[in-house]
Amino acid sequence: MSSNDVIRVFVGVDRSQALAVPVLEHSIKRHTTAKVEVIPMMDLPVPVPKDPRNGQRTGFSFSRFCIPKLAGYKGKAIYMDADMLVFRDIRELWDIPFDGAKIIIQKEVKFEEVTTQKVGAPKKRKKQCA
Repeated sequence: MSSNDVIRVFVGVDRSQALAVPVLEHSIKRHTTAKVEVIPMMDLPVPVPKDPRNGQRTGFSFSRFCIPKLAGYKGKAIYMDADMLVFRDIRELWDIPFDGAKIIIQKEVKFEEVTTQKVGAPKKRKKQCA
């Protein structure tokens, strides 16, 4: 990453979480020296699946599919939900090599044995990828 690069973070949010966006932005910028642009995505027209069982879990779940167009189909971006916080330099995430891929996701669920033993936790933890 050069010193002129800007880390673009697109944030899925609805009106009830609007206050969370500046809190997330503060948590990102507090822990990095990189230039960061936080772009809230609220009330975007998103595709509606034919099968209602494939619908959005939140009012902004499918907003992530708007990111390529919003980014002008150039470069890369990070997607986050508004209710997240960042406690390390986001540049570590930004600098993960794509190795020719157009999208990267988590390959394994770390600490599965710990997270499935909590009261009320599912018996098997599923990957959640954005």
